[in-house]
Amino acid sequence: LVGIAGREINEATAEQNDLPVGVLVVEVQDNTPAYLASMMVGDVITEFDGQKVTSVQDINRIKNTKNKGDVVTVKVYREGEYLDLKLTLVERP
Repeated sequence: LVGIAGREINEATAEQNDLPVGVLVVEVQDNTPAYLASMMVGDVITEFDGQKVTSVQDINRIKNTKNKGDVVTVKVYREGEYLDLKLTLVERP
């Protein structure tokens, strides 16, 4: 469980909105790994555990190779800069 709802940002959308290609965070659920890692609505996830991601499916595919308690680095674009957030994975309740 990561704890976000996301929307894909493809090349065209990225260009129109001056954003990178990735996954736009549209919701962060309370007390989830994303929430605890200070992820915010409006962040664009560009990498998950060092791998480029362009869809929620990409994130889930990488996440499914991990175990509960694993810490992954998530690269997000926020207000013009890139941040690395550390996210500790938990099982879906």
